[in-house]
Amino acid sequence: MTIIRTGAGLSSRDIRGLKRDRYEIQAIETWNLDEGDLTTIIWERDDAPDAIQDWEVPF
Repeated sequence: MTIIRTGAGLSSRDIRGLKRDRYEIQAIETWNLDEGDLTTIIWERDDAPDAIQDWEVPF
């Protein structure tokens, strides 16, 4: 599994690129700091190979 952390200010182009690469949003974290809020988006992608199905494994 691959995990990427990004800021909340992603462009639409960046988001489309992540979705095209099969990333999904796992969580959105927000910290309330004295200087202002800080928001992070956590993206994840399952890197398991698509070629082997569960029913193909003999055990």
